[in-house]
Amino acid sequence: MDGIDWGMAVGAGLGAAAALWGGFALLRSARRIEDLPVSLVRSAAQGTVELEGRVRAMPGPAIVAPLSGVDCVWWRFEVECRDERDNWYAVDSGTSDDLFLLSDVTGDCIVDPVGAEVLPSRTRRWRGTSRRPGRAPQPGLDTLLSFGSFRYREQVLASGADVYAQGWFRTQTAEHELDETREISAELADWKKSPADLLRRFDANHDGRIDAAEWEAARAAATAAVRARLVERAADPDLNVLCKPPHGNGFLISTLPRPNLAGRRRWQGAACLALAAAAAAIALYLLHAHRLL
Repeated sequence: MDGIDWGMAVGAGLGAAAALWGGFALLRSARRIEDLPVSLVRSAAQGTVELEGRVRAMPGPAIVAPLSGVDCVWWRFEVECRDERDNWYAVDSGTSDDLFLLSDVTGDCIVDPVGAEVLPSRTRRWRGTSRRPGRAPQPGLDTLLSFGSFRYREQVLASGADVYAQGWFRTQTAEHELDETREISAELADWKKSPADLLRRFDANHDGRIDAAEWEAARAAATAAVRARLVERAADPDLNVLCKPPHGNGFLISTLPRPNLAGRRRWQGAACLALAAAAAAIALYLLHAHRLL
């Protein structure tokens, strides 16, 4: 068996193993999508969940795609350059890590997209003459007839897109300090920093000092103020967060509807298994032909 045939057999065997692993991973993903019920944000259990809703940006600075300059909630881009031999190589890339919101009829969930597999609503490819194009390609001829030594690829998840998401759901409960005695003491200590204001408020007999009865009145006022703040804090909503699972698998955000996504994973998995079978058959044929089996 010469070196070329041996290399082909090894390559076919490694390709079969990779395709087999990928096929089963895709089929497991499809099964997980189909088996896990979709939850509502308000009633979602802690842990791995599936959510469906509409995405939008959080309050604050806009999330802007670097190449096209369009507003979105998530982006990913890659810039390639062509060398003298007409080969393309990557010169720049990036992925958004900004938080955004997923909302359904019951509430909002903060999405931390770091580590997610994102199947976005839009993918654009075009060419230009500089590392950063500075503008989005225009539909039609501007994309088809673009030229230059730089090639751009940008994916964006548009605000308002309907998505299916699978990931690790946790509710970050608002933590409130409920040590009333300590808060009352702190409130009174703060008031003591302004003696004139303290006298104005609680020196009922205007003798220029706070006696025991007046101090009790001040303590009652501080207690009322602290309790009002605690009631106000208790009304703060909990924060729901969807992020990458601790075990590192199953974090997916897709604009494809859930049934379509599961179906796509199934046929992709089947195609990988068929490819694995073909590559294994080639490897076995080469080994058998040279009497190594």
